[in-house]
Amino acid sequence: MASKLHVRSNSLPNGSHPCSSRVQEHLNNLRNFEATCTSESVATGLSLLEDLYFSLDNLLNVGSTQKAISDHQSEKCFQEILDGSIKVLDVCSITRDFFMQIKENATKWMNKLMHKGEVNSECANELQLVDAALNTILNEGAKGSQIQASNEQLEALEIAVESIESGLENLFRRMIKTRTSLLNILSQ
Repeated sequence: MASKLHVRSNSLPNGSHPCSSRVQEHLNNLRNFEATCTSESVATGLSLLEDLYFSLDNLLNVGSTQKAISDHQSEKCFQEILDGSIKVLDVCSITRDFFMQIKENATKWMNKLMHKGEVNSECANELQLVDAALNTILNEGAKGSQIQASNEQLEALEIAVESIESGLENLFRRMIKTRTSLLNILSQ
């Protein structure tokens, strides 16, 4: 008759550890987050991701997590995690560049509006609003109040883009810190 023997594996901290609980909480927040196509929801999503990476970094600093990773570092999953983190960092970097370009275009639009030049169209929510207002002004003639309203929309767009840029920058830094923590554990 086989005896029942309970063997505890050397693994990541169990669900009751505060760091594990926070990671799970942030994952649940991301799962429950329903993004709409607005700058506020994008900024909120970036903040949620940053919170998750902050908690992951804290979890990586727990001694039992470091031991478990060190004991299993030769496993394929850690190389996949490292490769995946590079891909996510690349996407984040490309997205930051994209938003810098949008910000530059908004500045160009404001300058063109001041000189009543031609404005190209874009296809994002906030950009469509600005584009429609500018096209109306340029096609129907500009009144002082219309120019002021368009300027205000461009300024709101610039603020939204800056908020997203800031969120991307914070997330990027947090992701690099978390990747560095993991690499440090694997190199020990």
